[in-house]
Amino acid sequence: VGAPDEVIANLADAFSYDVDFQREIFGGDEFEAIFEVKYDDEGELVSTGDILYARLNWRGRSREKGYYRFPGDDGRPDFYDATGQSAKRLLMKTPIDGARLSSGFGTRKHPILGYRRAHKGVDFAAPRGTPIKAAGDGVIVRANRYGSFGNYVKIRHANGYETAYAHLNGFARGMRAGKRVRQGDIIAYVGTTGRSTGPHLHYEVHLRGTAVNPQRLKIDTTGKTLEGSALAAFKEEKARIDAMRMPEETREALYARDERAAQGAL
Repeated sequence: VGAPDEVIANLADAFSYDVDFQREIFGGDEFEAIFEVKYDDEGELVSTGDILYARLNWRGRSREKGYYRFPGDDGRPDFYDATGQSAKRLLMKTPIDGARLSSGFGTRKHPILGYRRAHKGVDFAAPRGTPIKAAGDGVIVRANRYGSFGNYVKIRHANGYETAYAHLNGFARGMRAGKRVRQGDIIAYVGTTGRSTGPHLHYEVHLRGTAVNPQRLKIDTTGKTLEGSALAAFKEEKARIDAMRMPEETREALYARDERAAQGAL
């Protein structure tokens, strides 16, 4: 509907903890975004800024969430729901943008070996060199060649979780065992090293040493909730953004009502 590509990418990022964009988006689903823009003297769009509000109604409109952008206690902007609960979770649904899910979790016929064996992760087909993100905060356990996985990264997270990324073209600068990474940091790039038939990311999630299906994880939020003065400031910002979301005629009627109330007070 005319939104710049950067806004669409940021909208997807806002829901990266909630939505599998490969399998959960259908025709008729609904989205809304309030975002900043900059225009030149001729009224031409020059650039876009932050998304202030993002809402998605997905899975055939069976699920809906909306998030407001707000700087938390640490000053870092984040997305919060209407109650002040952070949208963030321990792990993102997918650690790569714009990729196609090419192979799911479970037993399958191996495309090279030719016999059935357990596929302990999911594969995302994407062009060589596509950036791969750390799915969550953690410490890198290894970043090197690892047998049939080719170039490989493994990250240890909180609560017994580990994630692994295989067949990489190469590693991002500074990636090595012992390095701490933040959720969303670029750690490597899509490749086809090791036992691979084409460029893709093989992605695994392990919970206390056991491989689990990344597409079916139900991970709780980080538990971060705004309180006290931060919650009060959030409510003020939420009211300001909600006013922007109103249809223009509704907004004008409310302004007229407030103006009449102010005149009556005088």
